[in-house]
Parts: sequence; structure tokens; C-alpha cells
Amino acid sequence: MVIYGELARTKLLGDVGGWSLAAGDSIELPIRDGSVDAVTFADVIEHLDEPARALREIARVLRDDGRLMLSTPNRNPARVWDPLHAHEFDAGELRSLVGQFFEEVDLFGCWPMRWFNRWTRNRMWRLGISALARLGYNPFCQLTDQPSEDYGQLVCVAARPRRARQNDQS
Repeated sequence: MVIYGELARTKLLGDVGGWSLAAGDSIELPIRDGSVDAVTFADVIEHLDEPARALREIARVLRDDGRLMLSTPNRNPARVWDPLHAHEFDAGELRSLVGQFFEEVDLFGCWPMRWFNRWTRNRMWRLGISALARLGYNPFCQLTDQPSEDYGQLVCVAARPRRARQNDQS
């Protein structure tokens, strides 16, 4: 953690002034309530035993107009993306979970599996798809607002955190 923290501190603070950097646990962030403009949670949630606790904590630190951008592999009954994942989500599960903590939830699918399967099939497909990307068409960037098993990655943008009531300790 220290090595990554130093790398992030050097790169972020060296290149982009005015940022502050803090290391912490996703369920207990060392950040004041309502003090953060945006949180990026890229391919993290699937590794957590208690993802709801992390989302509650993110909602706590975000400003009322703050945004969460989250990505995670899209669960597919035909494959396990990584045996180290604590939980892989499908679109409905992810929307429901994030919706517990945010009023606005937009969910997209990307990485069309037809392209991903070709990419993994052999070197010639990888070269062809890479050539397409260099020409300005990256098939992995195709988005849909109707994510299904046909897409390998889910991207969620959430806004307006739901604030816990003072009596609510759950």
C-alpha cells in the first residue's frame, strides 16, 4: 500500500496540483461527509465481501451533486471472470445495489462479448481488432444502455447520494 500510495502521490500531485491524496479502507474512508466531487471505483466492487458497506461510505463522502463512476465485470453464467472475485454482478443486481445508496443510477454495458471472444481466440483476431482501433473504431468501446450477457463489462454512473436518516444505523 505504501508503494502504491507513494506512486500515486508522486504522479498525481506532481502532475495535477491541488489534489489531496489519502489512503484508506473502502468501508471507512478518512474523508469528511459530503466533501468529495467524484469517486471512481474501477473494478473493485467485485472483490469486496461487503460491497454495500463500501457504497454507503462512498455516498457519505460525496457532495449532494457528486458522482460515482463504477465499473465491474458483467456476470455471465457461462464463465467466471476471476475465481478471486467475491461476487460478480449482473446488471439487475448492480442497479439494485447501487440504487440503495443513490437516487440516480445509469447503467451501461461495454466490451461486446462477440468481440472479446474473437480477441481471446487467436493472435490474428487481436491484430485485426488492434488495427481497427488504430483506425478510429474500437469495438470494445461500444456502449448499450440495455446491458445483457452479450456485454462483458458494466459501467455505472450514480448521482445524488441518499443520505442516511439520523436514526438509521444500518
